[in-house]
Amino acid sequence: MNRRERPGGAPQEDDAKIKKLALKALRSGDFDFALQAVQRGEANIPDLVEDLKIYQAELEVQNEELRDAQQHAEKALRRFNALFTTLPLPALEMDEFGVISECNEKAEEFFDLDRNLLRSHFFPRLLAKHEQLRLRRTIAQAKVDGDGAMLEAQMQPIGGQAVIADIYLSMLPMPETHAATAHFAVMVADQTQRLAQQVQLQVAAKRNTALLELTTSSAGMNDEELVRYALDQAEKMTSSAMAYAHFVNDDQETITLGIWSTATLSHCDASFDNHYPISKAGVWADCFRERQSIIHNDYAALTHKGGLPQGHVPLLRHVSVPVFQGDKVVLIFGVGNKEFAYDAGDVSLVEVLANNLWALLQRNRSLHKLKLDAEVFSVSREAVVITDANGSIVSVNQAFSKITGYAAAEAIGRNPRMLKSGKHDALFFEKMWEQVLREGHWQGEIWNRRKNGEIYPEWLGITMTRDSAGAVSEYIGIFMDITEHKKAQERIEQLGYYDPLTNLANRRLLSDRTKQAIAQAQRQKHMVGLIYLDLDHFKDINDSLGHLIGDELLRLVSARLLSCVRDTDTVCRMGGDEFVVLLTSVTSADNVADACSKILLALSEVYELTLHTLRISSSIGASLYPADGQNFDDLLQHADTAMYQAKAAGRSNFKLFTEAMNQRVQHRLRLQTQMKKALVANEFYLHYQPQWDLEQQCITGVEALARWQNRELGNIPPGEFIPVAEESNLIVAIGDFVMREACMQAKRWLDAGHRMGMAVNVSYAQFTRHDLLRSVMGILQETQLPPELLELELTESILISDPEQVLLVVDQLAALGVTFSIDDFGTGYSSLSYLKRFPVHKLKIDQTFVRDLLTDPSDAVIVSAIINMAHSLQMQSIAEGVETLEQANRLRELGCQQVQGYWFSRPLLATQMDALLASQR
Repeated sequence: MNRRERPGGAPQEDDAKIKKLALKALRSGDFDFALQAVQRGEANIPDLVEDLKIYQAELEVQNEELRDAQQHAEKALRRFNALFTTLPLPALEMDEFGVISECNEKAEEFFDLDRNLLRSHFFPRLLAKHEQLRLRRTIAQAKVDGDGAMLEAQMQPIGGQAVIADIYLSMLPMPETHAATAHFAVMVADQTQRLAQQVQLQVAAKRNTALLELTTSSAGMNDEELVRYALDQAEKMTSSAMAYAHFVNDDQETITLGIWSTATLSHCDASFDNHYPISKAGVWADCFRERQSIIHNDYAALTHKGGLPQGHVPLLRHVSVPVFQGDKVVLIFGVGNKEFAYDAGDVSLVEVLANNLWALLQRNRSLHKLKLDAEVFSVSREAVVITDANGSIVSVNQAFSKITGYAAAEAIGRNPRMLKSGKHDALFFEKMWEQVLREGHWQGEIWNRRKNGEIYPEWLGITMTRDSAGAVSEYIGIFMDITEHKKAQERIEQLGYYDPLTNLANRRLLSDRTKQAIAQAQRQKHMVGLIYLDLDHFKDINDSLGHLIGDELLRLVSARLLSCVRDTDTVCRMGGDEFVVLLTSVTSADNVADACSKILLALSEVYELTLHTLRISSSIGASLYPADGQNFDDLLQHADTAMYQAKAAGRSNFKLFTEAMNQRVQHRLRLQTQMKKALVANEFYLHYQPQWDLEQQCITGVEALARWQNRELGNIPPGEFIPVAEESNLIVAIGDFVMREACMQAKRWLDAGHRMGMAVNVSYAQFTRHDLLRSVMGILQETQLPPELLELELTESILISDPEQVLLVVDQLAALGVTFSIDDFGTGYSSLSYLKRFPVHKLKIDQTFVRDLLTDPSDAVIVSAIINMAHSLQMQSIAEGVETLEQANRLRELGCQQVQGYWFSRPLLATQMDALLASQR
């Protein structure tokens, strides 16, 4: 501070100036100017006094700023606590080990724990046991991604009922002092009620379907047929193995053993007794005694089984419901022997069927006897309207009023035409009444109008009754609102013609529209295009990121495809990641090529998913009507063929179908057919590629290579038949042959004094479609080859496909002594985490890097990096495709231990290999 700036005015002015000077000193960091003046010997008493005043002012300014900062922090803390406390969802703070450190009031209520108990509680204990591993994985994901979610997790709050909830984790910023432990904000959203409502909706839909089928199928049935049909429906809807209906007599003391379902009678010889005492009835009549529906899910454990009628099928579990008429039980309706436990939904469904069965029986009896049974009329769940011979309404039931909106007083005396919707013409009603008058009845679907003007569909049956003189006395109409049934039909049609994931057309709808497009093209003399595409490496996304991410990507792809075509075109999802686009009204092949280019460009753009940003390419094939096919199946097959040619040409491109492509496909199919015969005819044999040690200057091992000499097609290169074998699953059988033959030959050489490693390639299919562990162990035992002489070559794609399952198999084989190498290293996936997890002992450098090792600096750097990585991980390195001495010398300089290739030897037959080994002695 400049000494010349000393204050010297009035006291108030001096104080203000002192405070200003103190604030300036604080801002400039000049805290000890007086002390420095004393140390220099320049201080005097007046100056020191003035400096002390400035010091005091500095302290006061600092204290004010500290108080302001403390108040600001306290306000922020109060706001945070208020927000955290009043969150509408249970909220917790938890560390990465699952220990809860804080919670809000909603969390206390949700978990039924006092805050002091909930703090320091172990969060995984609040989940069902089988969910705890899933929680650990979600925490691990959140540590990497910053957040994670467990959807529909089963939770078991202390002292409360089990719930289903969505759990969301967000990682909190980690202070440097606690950098080793991650903390998360945890939000819990209870989904129990929503899922329960969903189940209730499903149960209701199932119940309505059963009711509709029973009601609409009952016309023309006698009582026995109707009851058996209802029993068969009850069995089907509840997945039961038996069903029955027993009528309770008026005395309420005896039961008439009524009717058994068709399935029950197929494995049971039940006897019937019209007066079976209810006192002797077993637990299947408990619903009568307790006058309510009964579930017995453990029949064997019951102590009051009582007797069963002679010939009764054994009971495992059981549901029985009573049907009441007035205060009497008139019917016992039951199902039994479901594979799993019965629940409330089953009971509700059986109750609906039983009550409606009784109502339908009463209706039929009324119609047969030409009587108006008041009780059936009142309890029927179908609307009933009765008119006189002139068509005037004389009676309606409550269901009529409920469905139409007209009270009985408003309807009686009027003609039912008051319900006409206007959707049917005069001819419709003319034919309807013509049938009623001719046959005495009519039934069918009709659209009517409610009192509020709403038009709705109903299933209507009209019956004409006559008096003793044969004159028409009444018309009885029975109908039900089938709005929900129509919606169900629409949903079924949606499922039948559209893909449920993307809502695109499915193959069935595509076939129909293609046929229509071809018919139109024939009339109007234009062409039709069919574009077949699939996403490149989509399986890798599903395997690595999960099916939820894959499904989200498929929906985005669908949207982009729709944006690339006209409204008259059709986009179809065939299944998986395969799509087909139908182009109508095509004038030239250029139209199809332009559409393919547009689709390629659209699909190659970045996809912004919920949790990831992805880029994916596609391969496209296209065919044209009429040049490439006259029908849908031919066009689809040829477009598929072209698509596979696009993949073979390097992916991310499109091909139009040509006959040459078709010939290649036919050749592939012929190869597949011949390959099946070749396994039986022993046409496969092995060559052995020697592996040379650059330091020891000797052969240390061989790689077994499959070869095929076909009687019809001649010598077929591995690059041609191996891909076909992998597509057709024949690679498993070929792999077993190669493994067994190679191990047998290695044992022969060992017995002859040549101890060498035998490298055998293992395909992805042998892991996923075959018990590789058991196969290898069996072959080693069969051939008596020491396990350490067998080396299995794995590709990088195998290691990441299903790492947990693959690691389990690899670890078990490694424990036996089998060694592993990674084939074509550096050409696959960039993630090298598997090198730490898998017991790999050798890296094979792909020949694509070795080929230009001496001329391409990039390849040289890659090869050097792979060799150094192998050394660092205490692995061996071996280079493939070494063809010159210069390449071998350069690899030796870089530290590569082994090589294989034409420089040392081509692949040899076993006899040729014998001669080479003899020359090496």
